[in-house]
Amino acid sequence: MRCPAARPLSLSVLGSSSLVSARLFRTDLFFRDLAPASTGLVLANHPACDRRFEQQATRCKGRKRLRGNALDHQAWQSGEGPSAAGVKAVRVCTKIWGPHGASATTLHGGPHRELPPERKSPMATILQISDLHLLSQPQGTLKGVPTSASLALVLQRARDAYPDPDCIVLTGDLSHEETVAGYELLKWHLGDWGERCLLIPGNHDNRTGLREVFRQVPGMSDEPIWFQSELGDWLLLGLDTHVPGEVYGELSAQSLNRLETALTENGGRPALVFMHHHPGPVGSTWLDKIGLQNAPLLEALLPRHAGVRGLFCGHIHQVFEGQLAGVPFYSAPATAIQFLPGSETVQFDLQPPGFRVIELDGDQFSTATVRLDHMPFTPLHDEVTIKLDQFLKLTGAVDTGGQAKLLIQGGEVRVNDEVETRRGRKLKPGDVVELDGESFAVDSA
Repeated sequence: MRCPAARPLSLSVLGSSSLVSARLFRTDLFFRDLAPASTGLVLANHPACDRRFEQQATRCKGRKRLRGNALDHQAWQSGEGPSAAGVKAVRVCTKIWGPHGASATTLHGGPHRELPPERKSPMATILQISDLHLLSQPQGTLKGVPTSASLALVLQRARDAYPDPDCIVLTGDLSHEETVAGYELLKWHLGDWGERCLLIPGNHDNRTGLREVFRQVPGMSDEPIWFQSELGDWLLLGLDTHVPGEVYGELSAQSLNRLETALTENGGRPALVFMHHHPGPVGSTWLDKIGLQNAPLLEALLPRHAGVRGLFCGHIHQVFEGQLAGVPFYSAPATAIQFLPGSETVQFDLQPPGFRVIELDGDQFSTATVRLDHMPFTPLHDEVTIKLDQFLKLTGAVDTGGQAKLLIQGGEVRVNDEVETRRGRKLKPGDVVELDGESFAVDSA
């Protein structure tokens, strides 16, 4: 079965340091069972591509290790996406739930109510993909992680494990810079899966841009996004928690009214609800300050609707299970950077990226998370950069910022063998600056 296009309901972080010294970020990709021992690995085919991303494999502790000699996702040119050979899934947190969080042991009797035979649906599969943080440029990095490359690996793993899912739900933070280019990159990554996707925004999203690229998103301009879709006997509902300019989330009165109406009109039908922000505490001080701020309103609504079987969110970049008004809620891992569970401040976890899978069977569901077998990219806590004009002053190449400005805008400064006229150009460790025949390397030490 297929997840039909969503239909609208009828109702009248982190700054970058400017220090020069930094630990160089890694661009290593780890896979198992790759052959031959040396290869030119071609990983993707974006329209902007014009150079090859060369990879050479060398053995490392009994595995074959692919080390990129350049970080240039824009140059991946195979057309087949990243090789997923040997990338193994880690499935965790699998549970089966019935009405209002009844566990699998309870479902054998007691409150479990079978649907009439004519309404029973065969098993259906939903993939939840969250917190992509795609940038406008495919080769762009966030905290040292090329988010487009990381998403490509996760999607390849998803396609290998679930080649024909009934529905894909993307739960926000899709375009980190909130640009149309970010959404166009996402649409390219999704390919033939694009039409079966349901999308809701996160705090790093722009409703207008999202609607411009994904025409299946209902509504107009910047009004809150909402989806209501049927999958067999199940109702899939998507809530917009985006608050423009804020990191935390809220449900608008319109969104709460839509949810109440949909659940009332479908009286007891099994339903799953998706949103970006987490609706309850997750045991992490800094994340709990930026969750769903008006969660008590949702908590008060849920007991009136026994059909709601589960809530699914993103935002926290980690796997978590909790409850709200007796209804289980689950988060999905991010497709790039993971946050360390239980931390009081921002800390990165070295868990691989992944996605969540939800399987429907009758009026029950099971859910699990699937991750890559290894960390493809290691995040930096601060992606260390320095502006070009500041660097010229720091090295003594110029005496004043004004002098640096004139030289740069006059085309007399080169960065990595190319003329650079932006004085605010951010330099990273490994960049080389040339002025008047003299070269200056941005050092990581």
